[in-house]
Amino acid sequence: MQDQENTQEKQHQTQQEIVAKLTKLYCQQDSIGEEIKEIKKEAKAVGYKPALLAKVAKAMANAKTSELLQQSEELQSIIEEVRS
Repeated sequence: MQDQENTQEKQHQTQQEIVAKLTKLYCQQDSIGEEIKEIKKEAKAVGYKPALLAKVAKAMANAKTSELLQQSEELQSIIEEVRS
């Protein structure tokens, strides 16, 4: 009986620790989201296209810039074909 209580207590503490860690990360995520919005506003204010800059930044962060370039080339090819 004592062992079962100890195990439950450890599980409960572990759950509390996990929730605390997740809570901290969700708060950071919200904060980062706000920072991203501000940077996009700054980009728009100086005449850049925030959505495109964000797409490039995400591709760079995920090491997928070559995939993005390939998609861009495919889109360009389709546009040229449709226009002719």
